Amino acid sequence: MSIAGFLFLAAGVIAGVKLVQTRQGLNEFAAGTTKIAITPAASDVNRGENITLAVKMDTGANQITGIDLLIKFDPAAIQISSIQRGADVAALNNTITSNFNNTSGSISYAIFTLNKNQALSGSSAEVLKINARVVNNAPFWTSAVSFDSSSAVSAVGETQNAITDKLPASITVVSGIVSPTDTPTPTLVPTPTVTPAPGTPNYCGGTCGSNSNCQANYICYQGFCRNPSCPSDVTCGCSTTAPTPTATTTRASTVKTKTPSPAPEIVYYTGNFPSSTLPPTIKPVLSPLPTLVAVAGDNNSTSTLDFKYIAITIIGAIVFIAAVIVLVRTITSKNKVPEVYMDETASAFKRQQPKWPIKEENDTPFPPVP
Repeated sequence: MSIAGFLFLAAGVIAGVKLVQTRQGLNEFAAGTTKIAITPAASDVNRGENITLAVKMDTGANQITGIDLLIKFDPAAIQISSIQRGADVAALNNTITSNFNNTSGSISYAIFTLNKNQALSGSSAEVLKINARVVNNAPFWTSAVSFDSSSAVSAVGETQNAITDKLPASITVVSGIVSPTDTPTPTLVPTPTVTPAPGTPNYCGGTCGSNSNCQANYICYQGFCRNPSCPSDVTCGCSTTAPTPTATTTRASTVKTKTPSPAPEIVYYTGNFPSSTLPPTIKPVLSPLPTLVAVAGDNNSTSTLDFKYIAITIIGAIVFIAAVIVLVRTITSKNKVPEVYMDETASAFKRQQPKWPIKEENDTPFPPVP
């Protein structure tokens, strides 16, 4: 290998080592202890409530010359109304971006200064103020307002991101009731009473403010002259309406009258008795037949009922007699059962010929049964 080739190889090695060291340095954080946080750290809010958040920074030993923040929030829980520069960063007088997006749920905020003598330092410096409103139909849960990983700050003497801690905030929707603003109660203004000017007192129906405004025998009733006996009558005549009589229908009742039977009359004979003396004779007096009085609505007479009962009795007797005749004929029409006897020699039952054997024309008896 020539001297020129050796020198070229050595230069390449040295350049590669330097490049690796530079890339590693860019990925490391600064040695400072700068912290950034969103306050208050936790909030319980109601639907429709207005809230205010603040971004505060503890610079530690660093002197901050630039701030670049990207903040994320849940647009279903809160909507940003406005953002304002913090009270402690007036010296960082150059603004790169300051806006928010309620659709994506993000806030972009970047400011810096070119004068290191105006660098920011402090333990609780207000960097940004956020005004928001809780959505009216926000879900009842906890959502976070946090820093994106790309958020960074620059400091004097530091070439890397000076932030060491990023502390988010939490918002919990706990209620859907918002305290209403008190509405003042309207004051009622009384209506003045108009009193007529003194003059001639009024008659019935005239306006009045007191009894002195009405004629004699009248009083002031609800602003009008009225008769004291009937103050509600506008005519002051105290007229009354006679009630209309209600017609009542009376139903005549029918009473049955029973004629009493006269007592029997005793008649004594005062003339001459024949040879055989007879005792006094009691002459019965026949009572007249009672008069039947027809009653309205009574269509059932006693005579009609008697005929029905007689007819039913006769029909029942005829049916009974016919049933008895049929029963007797049925019994007598049955054949008699042949007699059965015990055969002494065979010790078994055998059917005997009937006692009424049928004879032939020549009147020859049947042969005996074996």
